[in-house]
Amino acid sequence: MADQGLEMASMIPALRELGSASPEEYNTVVQKPRQILCQFIDRILMDVDVVKNCAVFDLLTRELLHLIQDLILLHERNTTGHQQGDLLSWPVVVNRFSSNDKIHLGYLNTIPLQLMGMSNVECLEVTLIKILTDIASDVFFKRQDITLWGIGCSLMEYGSPKTKGWGMTFLTELVQLGGPPEQLASNFFCVLFGMLQSINEVDTAQLELYEEPLLMLVRALFPFEAHAHSNIEPIYLNILLEKLCAIFEADALRLLPSEKVIGALCHILQYFLKFVPVGYESAVPVRRARINSICSFFIAAVGSQAEQEYLLSPLYIALKTEAAEIIKELHGANHPETSNADGWNSSSSDEIPEKRIRLSLSIKHPKKFPTSAEYGVVIQ
Repeated sequence: MADQGLEMASMIPALRELGSASPEEYNTVVQKPRQILCQFIDRILMDVDVVKNCAVFDLLTRELLHLIQDLILLHERNTTGHQQGDLLSWPVVVNRFSSNDKIHLGYLNTIPLQLMGMSNVECLEVTLIKILTDIASDVFFKRQDITLWGIGCSLMEYGSPKTKGWGMTFLTELVQLGGPPEQLASNFFCVLFGMLQSINEVDTAQLELYEEPLLMLVRALFPFEAHAHSNIEPIYLNILLEKLCAIFEADALRLLPSEKVIGALCHILQYFLKFVPVGYESAVPVRRARINSICSFFIAAVGSQAEQEYLLSPLYIALKTEAAEIIKELHGANHPETSNADGWNSSSSDEIPEKRIRLSLSIKHPKKFPTSAEYGVVIQ
């Protein structure tokens, strides 16, 4: 502030000099007071941006998170209240973003935030989660991880269909910032599995409200990248494949009205076939039984609808994987001395001739060529 005082002190003689300047000298002399004023304003703005804005942003962010948590609590109480016969009494007062009673506000009056019903709660939830999604990159850090994931999971579990959609959009942003959840992995996957399990029972109009966010969340959570599976514990992938198999057994391919939701399910299937090594999430026979069951429903669904392009990629990968297994089994039967007894396998390729396959199979070291993670082929 001392520097700013010196700068403004030099403004007075600069203005006096400007006042006595001739019209010809004006454009030159005026540059000095302009420069002093610009430096002063720039210094003030820099101090505000560094000191005052960070503190204000931190305060407002904490109040925003607390307000969302209050709304989620109301949602939970409303849901459990309907189940137990203990209904909420409206209106409900929310004490957030409150002013200090000790500060005189002049002609301004403090008014409590009253919510008249669940429609008010849901409207405010959607507005606040949109704001939180926009600033997620600014408020995301490890110590905040539990709070943010907890908010997203609760919105998915207790929110209306529209709120669920925005909750998924928020969680997608969190996945892109820091990967799958760590400390709240159990909570998140429990909510996700519950949603997938009941997907066949959701009304078409409601499903349309979050089909796109669900697809985006699935793509972010299960990317088509090598070793991406290592970010998720095997137990969750085991349950996921079990749920996926149950969904397809319920004839989801023909009964689900949403191509985007079916696309999300097909994405998960391709993720398992191409990027999750056989034996990672479950025993080899269990994986095979589930994949074979899913493929049988894919085959049964072929031709049942006019547009079925979503079936092409999963079926192609499944058939390619099956063909690779047959080739290896035949090779193992004809050349038992070169077959691997422990079940290790390599990826297949349509472009590799038969002699090259035999040469590759005779090599014991897996680092010389692609591993089983690419197609999930295995020998029993």
